[in-house]
Amino acid sequence: KTVAKEYVAERGFTFEEQSPQPEPMPQPEPDPDPDPQSEQSEQSEQSEQSEQHREANRRAVAGLADALRDADPQVRLAAAEGLGGLEDPRAIEALSRALRSDESVEVRRMAAWALGEIEDARAVPALSEALRSDKDDEVRRMSAWALGEIESATAVEALGAALRDASPEVRKTAVWALGEIESPNGVQHLIPFLEDESVEIRSQAAWALGEIESPRAVA
Repeated sequence: KTVAKEYVAERGFTFEEQSPQPEPMPQPEPDPDPDPQSEQSEQSEQSEQSEQHREANRRAVAGLADALRDADPQVRLAAAEGLGGLEDPRAIEALSRALRSDESVEVRRMAAWALGEIEDARAVPALSEALRSDKDDEVRRMSAWALGEIESATAVEALGAALRDASPEVRKTAVWALGEIESPNGVQHLIPFLEDESVEIRSQAAWALGEIESPRAVA
Protein backbone atom coordinates (compact mmCIF):
# COMPACT_ATOMS: atom_id res chain seq x y z
CA LYS A 1 0.00 0.00 0.00
CA THR A 2 2.87 2.36 0.76
CA VAL A 3 4.33 1.72 -2.69
CA ALA A 4 0.96 2.39 -4.29
CA LYS A 5 0.50 5.66 -2.41
CA GLU A 6 3.97 6.87 -3.39
CA TYR A 7 3.35 5.82 -6.97
CA VAL A 8 0.12 7.78 -7.22
CA ALA A 9 1.62 10.82 -5.52
CA GLU A 10 4.67 10.93 -7.79
CA ARG A 11 3.31 9.74 -11.12
CA GLY A 12 -0.21 11.18 -11.08
CA PHE A 13 -2.10 10.04 -14.15
CA THR A 14 1.01 8.92 -16.05
CA PHE A 15 1.54 5.23 -16.64
CA GLU A 16 5.04 4.24 -17.75
CA GLU A 17 6.84 0.97 -18.00
CA GLN A 18 10.46 1.56 -17.04
CA SER A 19 12.85 -1.16 -18.03
CA PRO A 20 16.53 -1.11 -19.06
CA GLN A 21 16.91 -1.01 -22.81
CA PRO A 22 19.51 -3.43 -24.23
CA GLU A 23 22.20 -2.17 -26.55
CA PRO A 24 21.23 -2.72 -30.19
CA MET A 25 22.83 -5.83 -31.62
CA PRO A 26 24.45 -5.72 -35.05
CA GLN A 27 22.14 -7.26 -37.63
CA PRO A 28 23.59 -10.24 -39.48
CA GLU A 29 23.56 -10.35 -43.25
CA PRO A 30 20.55 -12.31 -44.55
CA ASP A 31 21.28 -15.93 -45.36
CA PRO A 32 20.59 -16.47 -49.07
CA ASP A 33 19.68 -20.09 -48.38
CA PRO A 34 17.99 -20.24 -44.95
CA ASP A 35 17.76 -23.49 -43.08
CA PRO A 36 14.08 -24.57 -42.78
CA GLN A 37 14.77 -26.15 -39.39
CA SER A 38 16.32 -22.90 -38.14
CA GLU A 39 13.30 -20.89 -39.30
CA GLN A 40 10.95 -23.34 -37.59
CA SER A 41 12.95 -23.09 -34.38
CA GLU A 42 12.79 -19.26 -34.46
CA GLN A 43 9.02 -19.33 -35.03
CA SER A 44 8.59 -21.74 -32.14
CA GLU A 45 10.67 -19.50 -29.86
CA GLN A 46 8.65 -16.42 -30.85
CA SER A 47 5.40 -18.29 -30.23
CA GLU A 48 6.63 -19.33 -26.78
CA GLN A 49 7.63 -15.76 -25.91
CA SER A 50 4.23 -14.51 -27.08
CA GLU A 51 2.47 -17.08 -24.90
CA GLN A 52 4.60 -16.06 -21.91
CA HIS A 53 3.68 -12.42 -22.53
CA ARG A 54 -0.06 -13.27 -22.65
CA GLU A 55 0.24 -15.27 -19.44
CA ALA A 56 2.08 -12.40 -17.72
CA ASN A 57 -0.66 -10.00 -18.81
CA ARG A 58 -3.36 -12.38 -17.58
CA ARG A 59 -1.73 -12.60 -14.14
CA ALA A 60 -1.22 -8.83 -13.99
CA VAL A 61 -4.87 -8.16 -14.86
CA ALA A 62 -6.06 -10.66 -12.26
CA GLY A 63 -3.85 -9.16 -9.54
CA LEU A 64 -4.82 -5.57 -10.32
CA ALA A 65 -8.50 -6.49 -10.53
CA ASP A 66 -8.22 -7.94 -7.01
CA ALA A 67 -6.49 -4.74 -5.88
CA LEU A 68 -9.54 -2.76 -7.07
CA ARG A 69 -11.34 -4.24 -4.04
CA ASP A 70 -8.67 -3.10 -1.55
CA ALA A 71 -9.81 -1.09 1.46
CA ASP A 72 -7.29 1.69 0.70
CA PRO A 73 -8.50 4.06 -2.06
CA GLN A 74 -4.91 4.88 -3.04
CA VAL A 75 -4.30 1.21 -3.81
CA ARG A 76 -7.52 1.05 -5.85
CA LEU A 77 -6.49 4.20 -7.71
CA ALA A 78 -3.09 2.75 -8.64
CA ALA A 79 -4.74 -0.53 -9.66
CA ALA A 80 -7.18 1.25 -12.00
CA GLU A 81 -4.32 3.18 -13.57
CA GLY A 82 -2.32 0.00 -14.03
CA LEU A 83 -5.23 -1.71 -15.78
CA GLY A 84 -5.59 1.25 -18.12
CA GLY A 85 -1.91 1.00 -18.95
CA LEU A 86 -2.22 -2.69 -19.81
CA GLU A 87 -5.16 -1.96 -22.16
CA ASP A 88 -6.40 -5.54 -21.75
CA PRO A 89 -10.14 -6.16 -22.35
CA ARG A 90 -10.15 -8.72 -19.53
CA ALA A 91 -10.08 -5.75 -17.13
CA ILE A 92 -13.42 -4.34 -18.34
CA GLU A 93 -15.60 -6.14 -15.81
CA ALA A 94 -13.53 -5.06 -12.79
CA LEU A 95 -13.17 -1.47 -14.02
CA SER A 96 -16.89 -1.23 -14.81
CA ARG A 97 -17.71 -2.38 -11.28
CA ALA A 98 -15.35 0.26 -9.84
CA LEU A 99 -16.89 2.97 -12.03
CA ARG A 100 -20.39 2.06 -10.91
CA SER A 101 -19.84 1.61 -7.20
CA ASP A 102 -16.48 2.81 -5.83
CA GLU A 103 -16.99 5.40 -3.08
CA SER A 104 -13.86 7.32 -4.13
CA VAL A 105 -14.39 9.97 -6.81
CA GLU A 106 -10.74 9.67 -7.88
CA VAL A 107 -11.03 5.91 -8.37
CA ARG A 108 -14.19 6.32 -10.45
CA ARG A 109 -12.48 8.94 -12.60
CA MET A 110 -9.49 6.67 -13.12
CA ALA A 111 -11.72 3.69 -13.94
CA ALA A 112 -13.46 5.75 -16.65
CA TRP A 113 -10.08 6.80 -18.05
CA ALA A 114 -8.85 3.19 -18.06
CA LEU A 115 -11.94 1.99 -19.93
CA GLY A 116 -11.30 4.66 -22.53
CA GLU A 117 -7.73 3.44 -22.92
CA ILE A 118 -8.91 -0.14 -23.49
CA GLU A 119 -11.26 1.06 -26.27
CA ASP A 120 -13.70 -1.85 -26.17
CA ALA A 121 -17.44 -1.45 -26.79
CA ARG A 122 -18.23 -3.77 -23.87
CA ALA A 123 -17.46 -0.83 -21.58
CA VAL A 124 -20.18 1.36 -23.13
CA PRO A 125 -23.01 0.40 -20.70
CA ALA A 126 -21.02 1.26 -17.55
CA LEU A 127 -19.67 4.49 -19.05
CA SER A 128 -23.13 5.53 -20.28
CA GLU A 129 -24.57 4.90 -16.83
CA ALA A 130 -21.84 7.01 -15.21
CA LEU A 131 -22.36 9.76 -17.76
CA ARG A 132 -26.05 9.89 -16.91
CA SER A 133 -25.98 9.55 -13.14
CA ASP A 134 -22.59 10.07 -11.46
CA LYS A 135 -22.69 13.06 -9.10
CA ASP A 136 -19.16 14.22 -9.92
CA ASP A 137 -18.67 16.48 -12.95
CA GLU A 138 -15.21 15.09 -13.68
CA VAL A 139 -16.40 11.47 -13.61
CA ARG A 140 -19.12 12.38 -16.12
CA ARG A 141 -16.66 14.31 -18.28
CA MET A 142 -14.14 11.45 -18.23
CA SER A 143 -16.91 8.99 -19.11
CA ALA A 144 -17.86 11.12 -22.13
CA TRP A 145 -14.20 11.24 -23.18
CA ALA A 146 -13.90 7.46 -22.86
CA LEU A 147 -17.00 6.91 -25.02
CA GLY A 148 -15.43 9.11 -27.67
CA GLU A 149 -12.26 7.03 -27.54
CA ILE A 150 -14.24 3.80 -27.93
CA GLU A 151 -16.12 5.24 -30.94
CA SER A 152 -19.16 2.95 -30.67
CA ALA A 153 -22.45 4.12 -32.13
CA THR A 154 -24.23 2.48 -29.19
CA ALA A 155 -23.08 5.43 -27.04
CA VAL A 156 -24.82 8.12 -29.13
CA GLU A 157 -28.04 8.29 -27.07
CA ALA A 158 -26.18 8.62 -23.77
CA LEU A 159 -23.95 11.34 -25.22
CA GLY A 160 -26.97 13.10 -26.69
CA ALA A 161 -28.57 13.19 -23.24
CA ALA A 162 -25.28 14.52 -21.79
CA LEU A 163 -25.61 17.58 -24.03
CA ARG A 164 -28.13 18.81 -21.44
CA ASP A 165 -25.69 18.31 -18.53
CA ALA A 166 -25.37 21.15 -16.04
CA SER A 167 -21.59 21.25 -16.53
CA PRO A 168 -20.30 23.08 -19.65
CA GLU A 169 -17.19 20.85 -19.61
CA VAL A 170 -19.31 17.70 -19.74
CA ARG A 171 -21.41 19.15 -22.58
CA LYS A 172 -18.32 20.17 -24.53
CA THR A 173 -16.72 16.74 -24.13
CA ALA A 174 -19.95 15.01 -25.15
CA VAL A 175 -20.06 17.10 -28.32
CA TRP A 176 -16.44 16.15 -29.06
CA ALA A 177 -17.25 12.47 -28.48
CA LEU A 178 -20.15 12.56 -30.93
CA GLY A 179 -17.77 14.00 -33.51
CA GLU A 180 -15.29 11.20 -32.84
CA ILE A 181 -17.96 8.51 -33.22
CA GLU A 182 -19.17 10.03 -36.53
CA SER A 183 -22.60 8.39 -36.37
CA PRO A 184 -25.36 10.08 -38.40
CA ASN A 185 -27.63 9.51 -35.38
CA GLY A 186 -25.65 12.21 -33.59
CA VAL A 187 -26.78 14.97 -35.96
CA GLN A 188 -30.21 15.48 -34.36
CA HIS A 189 -28.54 15.92 -30.98
CA LEU A 190 -25.89 18.35 -32.19
CA ILE A 191 -27.82 20.80 -34.38
CA PRO A 192 -29.56 22.62 -31.46
CA PHE A 193 -26.15 23.25 -29.87
CA LEU A 194 -25.09 25.46 -32.73
CA GLU A 195 -27.08 28.01 -30.69
CA ASP A 196 -25.66 27.13 -27.24
CA GLU A 197 -24.84 30.02 -24.89
CA SER A 198 -21.20 28.85 -24.82
CA VAL A 199 -19.15 29.88 -27.84
CA GLU A 200 -16.86 26.89 -27.26
CA ILE A 201 -19.77 24.47 -27.45
CA ARG A 202 -21.15 26.14 -30.59
CA SER A 203 -17.72 25.84 -32.21
CA GLN A 204 -17.33 22.24 -31.08
CA ALA A 205 -20.78 21.36 -32.39
CA ALA A 206 -19.91 22.79 -35.81
CA TRP A 207 -16.70 20.75 -35.86
CA ALA A 208 -18.52 17.56 -34.81
CA LEU A 209 -21.14 17.97 -37.55
CA GLY A 210 -18.33 18.39 -40.06
CA GLU A 211 -16.78 15.15 -38.86
CA ILE A 212 -20.06 13.28 -39.25
CA GLU A 213 -20.48 14.58 -42.83
CA SER A 214 -24.25 14.25 -42.95
CA PRO A 215 -26.27 16.30 -45.47
CA ARG A 216 -28.90 16.79 -42.73
CA ALA A 217 -26.56 19.34 -41.12
CA VAL A 218 -26.06 21.53 -44.20
CA ALA A 219 -28.92 23.96 -43.62
